[in-house]
Parts: sequence; structure tokens; C-alpha cells
Amino acid sequence: MNKIIPIRFGVVVGLLVSSMVLGSPGKHPSTIIYPKLDWKVPLGIEYRRVLNDSIVAYIARDTSLPLVAITGYIKSGTLFDPLGKEGCASFAVHMMRTGGTKKYSADALDARLEQFAIKLGLSASESQVEFSCSFLPQFTDTALEVLEQVLVYPIFDVEKIKLEKSLALEDIQHRFDNPAPILDAAFDKFLYPRQLSSRLVTEKSLTKLTQADLIQYHKQVFTGSNMIIAASGSIDTTRIKQAFGSWFIPGKTNAFTKNFSNNPKPDYTLVLVHKPQATQTYVQIGIPFIKRPTSEYYPMSVGNLILGGGGFNSRLATKVRSDEGLTYSIRSEAGSNYIYPSTISISFFTKNKSLSRALMVTLSEINKLLASGITDDELVFAKKTLLESFPSMFRSPNDIVKTYAWNEFYGRSPYHFKTYEDSINTISKKDVSAVLSKYLIPSKFTYVIVGDTSEILKNDTLADFKVSKLAPRFVTIADSIPYLP
Repeated sequence: MNKIIPIRFGVVVGLLVSSMVLGSPGKHPSTIIYPKLDWKVPLGIEYRRVLNDSIVAYIARDTSLPLVAITGYIKSGTLFDPLGKEGCASFAVHMMRTGGTKKYSADALDARLEQFAIKLGLSASESQVEFSCSFLPQFTDTALEVLEQVLVYPIFDVEKIKLEKSLALEDIQHRFDNPAPILDAAFDKFLYPRQLSSRLVTEKSLTKLTQADLIQYHKQVFTGSNMIIAASGSIDTTRIKQAFGSWFIPGKTNAFTKNFSNNPKPDYTLVLVHKPQATQTYVQIGIPFIKRPTSEYYPMSVGNLILGGGGFNSRLATKVRSDEGLTYSIRSEAGSNYIYPSTISISFFTKNKSLSRALMVTLSEINKLLASGITDDELVFAKKTLLESFPSMFRSPNDIVKTYAWNEFYGRSPYHFKTYEDSINTISKKDVSAVLSKYLIPSKFTYVIVGDTSEILKNDTLADFKVSKLAPRFVTIADSIPYLP
């Protein structure tokens, strides 16, 4: 009688994979030779079309997947909300999707989207309104009809407005339940005091919005002017042109095309936001930076990766997190903004009793970087990180057209991505040191701290660094932040 020897499934799979990949079970992975990746950045010009006198579209016909995806970028956003009616842009585009259209009630629209598996959404950020719609090619006519209804013929049903307002007001009441949103709001408010970008939606501003406000907003924004479309999938230029070219009046001006002025001008060195009984302290350190486009941005990007933007390999993560054990997460960011000057920031959270030491170690690492500069290995690492992540922007035809639509929307050169690799490769250690010395100035930092102030000050006993000595100082609570100038 033959003896049956059981073999685990995982062992079989492992042997099969090993055989397929290596050619034989005894071959070591380090000996595998891969063909050289011959990748070149695709140019957007071959995808660019003009649908009518005012709408530019990037279109990629792609039959590899049974899906059509359309994205649109429109010049508007929360920066342009009327004073006293903060939240107008976000609430208006939300209601365009949920408030019904000329042909479909709100419920009928939901049913239509569900029946034909159409995914449709709208959102508003600071400087753009974005809409997206994806669907199966066989439902193209239905999807485009629904999209037209939402973009061109919303009715902003009054009863729906009441319902959505009540939900939004509830969200506002709970938005500061956790420290992280408080930190974000306080950082913007105090780095950009009296600026349009630091305004927050309040219960009062949302309550003041009327159906007439939403109708007026839609009339001013959704004109076709300053709209850029990205489309991909089993759909051709003619079909997109028939749709968008007929929906909007050619040449009609979007009212939100003015130049925007917004500058970070902090009034305080220290901002303490009191959150009683918080066991952790949340910190964001910031300093004004620059508006893009600028040749200084890429050297700063390299410096930022080395300082704190490069994950566990960065100096701050290595020292503050790994060596000192003062935080689970710390990172730096060199802001990228084409509308107004951004900031350089460092953020982390730590125990109340370790705040002073965490800040001291952070500042020490920054000063070391400024004094000694970066190493050759760090420069290679940062450049490699930037360049190896670059192709991910062009993984699919949809990625390509969206990337180039966004690129043109913010006024960048159509050859911006073609020259990107050379721009990164030519950065030297001297370039990085120059931009770090120019913008990363610890004596000008603004410290925004959210936590239990009594605990923070009680543990402020470190001889080499004291939070209490930072001045001028402003102390507030989370609920007051939206109403500060």
C-alpha cells in the first residue's frame, strides 16, 4: 500500500511561483536580470482638443477597460465665497448633485444613477470646482443626459436644501471633536490672519444661504468658460464635443476669474488652543514660503524630503520618532500652491509631558541641517524618491488626461512634465542649502499647539527650551477659531 504524504497548498504555490519566476527552484532572486525600463513621459498635446470657443478637453480613447471617465475642472472654489456666506461653493455643488434637476427629482436622480451604475460627484476646493462621472460605455447616452441635467439644469429643491442644511449644521457642531481638525483650522487661521483662505464655514454663514444664492452661484460659475475637461475610455472626441459643446454658451464669461491676493502674515509666535483633558498635544510649526511657479520649489522639495517629508528615512522621523521615541508620526511639508504663497510646516503629536523636548529636538535637527547641509547620499535618495514616483502620474490613459487637464488649468507649460526629470537631476547640494537657508528660519516660526494648556505649561520644565517663553502669544478655544479675523 502506497503511503500518502500531505503537501500544504502554500508550499505547492510557492514552488510553482518559484519555478515560473526563477526558471528553476535553486536560482537566487538576486541573479534575475530585468529588461531596462524604457519609459518616456507622454505629451499632452496629442490628447488636447477644443470643444467650442471656450472649453478645452483632453481626450484619450481607451478600450482596455469597459469604462468611460469624465472629469471637469472649473475656475471657482471656496476662496470666492461671498463674505458672510462662507460655505456657498461647497454647499451649492453638493446641492447640484442632491437637490434635483429640471427633469429628475432628487430621488429619481438617485434611482437613475443606481439603475445604470453611474458614479457622479461634485466637490469644491479652494480654487477649483471639480465634477466627475464614470459609467459603462453602453450607457453613454444616459450618463451624458444625467450629467447635463446636473451641470446645467439643477433646481435646488427647497425641501432638500432644508434637509441638507440640517445635516451640514450637525457636522459643523462636531467638526472640532478631535484635535487634528482643530490644528488644521487654527494653523490656517493664524498663518493667514484676515485672509480669505482662512475663513471657515459657521452655523450663521450656512444658515444665511438661500435657494436664490445657490441659483446665482450656479449661473455665475457653470458657464463653460475656464472649464477644462478630461475624458477617457470607449468614447470619442465627437461624442464629447456634441455634449459639452452644446451645453454651454461659447464665450460666456465665468465670474470667478479675478486675480487672487492672499499672503501668510502671522501675528503671533505661539498660538495655544485649549482642549481640556486632552492626553496628547498636537503641534504644527509653520513659516511663510512662496507661490508657484518658482525655480526654488524643486530644491525645497528635495530639502523637505530629507528634513521630514521622506517618511521613516527623513531626519526628523529618525531622530524624533525612532531615536527619541517622542512621537509616532512627524512630517514636514513644503506647500505647493499656484494661487497664493504657501507655507513650510512641520507637524507631530506627542504626550503632554514630552512636548518641550519634542520641540527642542525638532529645532535641533533643523539647525543641524542648516549648519551642515545635506549629504551626498541624502541628495541621491531625495532625487530618486521624486523621480521614481513621477511615472505614477501617467499609469493609465485616464491618469494622463487628468494630469494634463489639471496642468493647463493652473497655467503651467504643456512641456512641464517633459522637463521635470532634468529639473530634478540638475539640483545640487548647494541649491538645496541656499533655499533652506533662505526660507527655513527657526527664529521666525509660528507654533500652533492644540492640547490641555494647564498640562502643557505644568510640564514646561525643560531648561533648554520653554514653550512659555515664546512670544507674542495668543490663547483661544476651538469654538472661537471660526470667528477670529
